[in-house]
Amino acid sequence: EDDRFITRNPATRVKIPRMVGTHIMDAENGLSSGKPYLSLEQLRKLLEVTPNVGRPDRVVVMLAGLCALRPGEIFGATWSAYTDSGWHVMQRVYRGAIDLPKSEASNATVPLPSIVRLALDRWKTECRDSWEKAHIFATGNGNPISTSNFLQRNLQFFGTLTDVKVPVNFQILRRTVATHVSTYGGGMKELQAILRHAASKDFSTSVYQQAIFERVSDVLEKFAQAVASGLPDCDHVELPVES
Repeated sequence: EDDRFITRNPATRVKIPRMVGTHIMDAENGLSSGKPYLSLEQLRKLLEVTPNVGRPDRVVVMLAGLCALRPGEIFGATWSAYTDSGWHVMQRVYRGAIDLPKSEASNATVPLPSIVRLALDRWKTECRDSWEKAHIFATGNGNPISTSNFLQRNLQFFGTLTDVKVPVNFQILRRTVATHVSTYGGGMKELQAILRHAASKDFSTSVYQQAIFERVSDVLEKFAQAVASGLPDCDHVELPVES
């Protein structure tokens, strides 16, 4: 229409139907929300049914559901990202290609709970290639595992083995961390450090007040222990055959 190829936009009077999102009822507080998250029991059940022997599925879910890492940050990471300090987000995989982190705030080190470290150490002994430049979660040819493939073939299937009423995805896992960390001592500054969002407009908290790494680490450690302590090994789950 702007370029005068047509005289009138044929979509002008099209009415977009109102979309009503799935509402999840919080049984304890009676709150209704269109943005689902998992209870601690649901998250633990998800981890229990996720394989962790000879496969990286559980550690992927741990990184997303206990540490709030984005899927691109998980599948784009090489072993050099796993350090004594934690998980250093230096790059991500975006639309199938290696890219810079989502934002300047995203380029940071996320502390890893001891349970997640044990899972990563185990996977390092089982994976094909643990060289520092090798992708932690790679296909047979060394490329990063596809986020969409893992979501559709693995994560959502594991979710069906729990009592979760909506398809489980990485956003729900990240929201789960954000929802529960306050119970374990996490304040607004710790939450901002965990999620690594851009600074808020509040000058005092965004510029002057800083998150203390040890406190952020302590919050995630308590949260992870509450969810995942004493998980049993799970070496096999029959995934659905791709049609």
